[in-house]
Formats: sequence, C-alpha cells, structure tokens
Amino acid sequence: ENSEHGSAPHCGEVCKASRQLVRYHLGSMAQGALIIGFVRPVRFVIGTITAGTRVESNCVGRICNSCCSCFVTFYSEVLERYSANTYIDMALYCSELRAAAQNASEVLELDHVTASALNGTTAVFQIISLCLVWWLGFVVCYAMVTSI
Repeated sequence: ENSEHGSAPHCGEVCKASRQLVRYHLGSMAQGALIIGFVRPVRFVIGTITAGTRVESNCVGRICNSCCSCFVTFYSEVLERYSANTYIDMALYCSELRAAAQNASEVLELDHVTASALNGTTAVFQIISLCLVWWLGFVVCYAMVTSI
C-alpha cells in the first residue's frame, strides 16, 4: 500500500531508520528517551489538570482557565511537544531533540495522515531503542568486568 493513503511504513523504511538510529544517533536517542520518559508523567498530570480548560464553551472550563492559566501555558508551549511523536521524529529524520519536538508538533497540527503513521511506528522504535540501550550497557559492563 502507498503511505500517502495512511498505511503504516513498509518494513524496509523501518529497517533503514533503525540503521540510521544505530549509526548516527544512539546517544541522542538515549537522551531523548530519558527526557521524554521523565516528562511523560508530568505531561499526564498537567495535561489532566488542563484538559477542562480547553473546552471554551463550558463556563467551568473558562473558570479553570483563569485559575490555571500558567499550567495551560506551560503545557501547551513546553510539555506538549515532548511526546513519543518527538522520539519517533528523532529516529526517522535523525534530528536533535528540540528540532524533532518542533517538527513533530507542526506535523501533528498540519498533517493528520503523517501523524497517524508516526503514532503507529512509535512503539516499534521505542522497543528497538530500549533493546539497543540495554545491549550497549551489557557490552560495556562485560568489557569492564573481563578487561577486554
């Protein structure tokens, strides 16, 4: 199937992106995983708090927005960008974390077909990256213990 019609990327595209990930951006991906992993619970809590404020037709939402406007601003300008979509953008386009966050945010706003494809491949890259980080840690520890 063609990726223009909303289908998931082919295995060849995933394998190509995985090779680029290992060759060029393993450190960036580890940094991104660490930051996004720590930001995820904060995003959940503040996102839950600010969810009611996004409903402007509701008077309770307007009251919450006036009381929690600093949380709303912090969530929409900072936390919302650092999601799993940022992580997958780093892997696919070999970009650094802030650039990937900006690009993923723009893609989610403008291109819903690409956004759904990104959401479909996020889990694959998270599992691959987790395995690679574990394997690299194992190799380093093994080398240190056996004094290779």
